[in-house]
Amino acid sequence: MSVLLHEVPTHDPAPLEAHRVELTGFCYRMVASAFVAEDAVQETLLLASLQPDRFSRNTDRRVWLYRVATTVCLDVLRRTPPRVLPTAGSGGPVPGQLVLPVPDDHVQDAGGDPATLRLPYVAALQQLPPRQRAALLLRDVAGLSVADVADVLDTTASGAASTLARARSALAAAAPAAAEPLRPGDAVQRDLLARYRAAVEHDDVTALLALLHDDVVVAMPPHEWSVRGRAAAREVLLAARRPGRTVRLVPTTANGSPAFWQTAAALRGGVHEPEALIVVDVAGGAITGITTFLDGPRLLTLFAYG
Repeated sequence: MSVLLHEVPTHDPAPLEAHRVELTGFCYRMVASAFVAEDAVQETLLLASLQPDRFSRNTDRRVWLYRVATTVCLDVLRRTPPRVLPTAGSGGPVPGQLVLPVPDDHVQDAGGDPATLRLPYVAALQQLPPRQRAALLLRDVAGLSVADVADVLDTTASGAASTLARARSALAAAAPAAAEPLRPGDAVQRDLLARYRAAVEHDDVTALLALLHDDVVVAMPPHEWSVRGRAAAREVLLAARRPGRTVRLVPTTANGSPAFWQTAAALRGGVHEPEALIVVDVAGGAITGITTFLDGPRLLTLFAYG
């Protein structure tokens, strides 16, 4: 499948821009990096704006945009290895291909499902072959018909249905853990997050451990390890302590989940600077996952702060 550029003037980009958020959500789930997804969407909109004649042959502008976006993402994925979340290993840095977080307002439209943006779900998607991944997202997230999925993937309706069935089966086998989206109106969740914030800011590991699920998963990208269970989490949290430093957590959202900017000052009373983005998974009144992205300054280029 290829996208052909024609020597034609661009048309009014406004109708295309209206699809930017949903296209970014699709591309992010495909490539698992907000930085790469934004580049892919920019290329998609440019290619589409250079081909206004296509809209007369395909009256559904949205389906055509997904066709272009899918082509762009598949091309990216042919050139790059799959992204992963940290897994058990030596604890050294991973050479560049980690699942990265995304700001909610870049990817969530009115019909978006925040559960499909959670870090474990996005990581599970990366285990699927790219065309299966595309079929699943086009049908189950973008809501395209099987016939439209077939059109996007240049295949038959039966071929698209078969690809979709294999993708759903593989994703179910990967079994990404369930968790709740951010629910500002949920008093139980709000209290849990407030207690988590207070425990971190007061360096109270005992209070923090009391909030964790028995099978909590803790990771700190770009380190390649993760640990599971409260006992292992305790060792990580104790090792991360830095005497003489003050820490604050500033609430935000990422990947449809509760999140915090972690800021730090070397000395009490010093200036606080963002140093990490923490994405928290919550389920059943407990914290089931803590992913601390230590490259906070780089992520500031995407996320609003303050």
